[in-house]
Amino acid sequence: MTNSPSLSLTWHHDALPEMPDDNMHAEHVYLPMEAMLSRAVAFPFASPALVDADMLFQMLNDDVDAKVEEWWLAWHLEPCQDGVAGMVFGMPETWRTSMQESDAWGQVKTIVVDGYERLQAYAELGTASAVVSQDAEGLFFGFFDGEAWRGMRRLNVSTWQASADMEMIKSLEAMGFDAQQQPVIGIASDAIWQHLRDEGWQIDGEVWESLPTRDEVNLALSDASSSRLNFRHGRWSAQQIWQRWSFWRRSVMLMLATLMIWFAGTWYQLNQLDAALKDSQARIVAAFHEGLPQAPVMLDALAQLKQAAGGETSQVDTHFLSDLEQIGRVYQTQAWQLDALSLRDGQTNMTGSVPSLEQLNKIQAALQKELKQEVRIVDTQMAKNHVSFRLTW
Repeated sequence: MTNSPSLSLTWHHDALPEMPDDNMHAEHVYLPMEAMLSRAVAFPFASPALVDADMLFQMLNDDVDAKVEEWWLAWHLEPCQDGVAGMVFGMPETWRTSMQESDAWGQVKTIVVDGYERLQAYAELGTASAVVSQDAEGLFFGFFDGEAWRGMRRLNVSTWQASADMEMIKSLEAMGFDAQQQPVIGIASDAIWQHLRDEGWQIDGEVWESLPTRDEVNLALSDASSSRLNFRHGRWSAQQIWQRWSFWRRSVMLMLATLMIWFAGTWYQLNQLDAALKDSQARIVAAFHEGLPQAPVMLDALAQLKQAAGGETSQVDTHFLSDLEQIGRVYQTQAWQLDALSLRDGQTNMTGSVPSLEQLNKIQAALQKELKQEVRIVDTQMAKNHVSFRLTW
């Protein structure tokens, strides 16, 4: 596959141009201006955004009977004193249809008019002037009134003659150019500039030492992707996927904003509940110590309160309370997270969690020493940051 950022195609017939190589993928293509429908247009509107293809077809129809189904238009207008004005070009709709069916043409992001791009490169905002751009096969010329283009043309002449000189002069004057007041700028051979000087025109342009070909001048232009006049627009835009995203962007952003508000509200409620839980736990601890000042540690508040209230037999009370006191002493030196402590059928069960197995072994040994009996680790479960356990004795 051949990759080419830009490609210039020139031909002088009505057939669709073909890529030089079926495997060539170009991003930008320059089409010849004389093969396009070309008109300067003006509208009494406040903004170019108010002009659409239907308005342009209505204006062109008065001139050339341009039908909507026969042409695909591209245009660029600028604000000016009398509204908006600029150039519109039409590509045969049959070409666009054929391009859509071609894989090679489908890769092209920018399809522009070579003459427009070349003359636009020399136009100066605020300066009314005729603009020329010559190559070995002919030259482009047009009139820029300092605000917008008022006309463009191409003369395909390899040898400059007086007839071509006269044709260019008449065309520029018809566009509104005043040779007595306005200069000619751009780039051309010394012979062209001399012809125009002989006519008394003000010349302020660059000189070609050796005339390059048309394609060479086209391809020497800066990146066409920044062109203001591109046939790949609207429903034929190369950026349709991003345009669809732009269409849905507002809805997506609104949905994301709603989700963010919901998450923020949920986070706030969870924080409120967590704060309320901590406050309740603190009140329970305070009430426990106030009610049972002799109990050093609150391990199982309900069981301890039942024991204090005489809810079990005296034998169990003595046994269980003794265990609680001894567990409390171990807890002061080897703290752990206690989940449950229960006495069933004479067997005490304790579940909880510690940071590591080493810590669990130390707690087991300390309990055995205090309780003076065997304390068995009957179950452990490893997690990322802790070890859950169950002890019995």
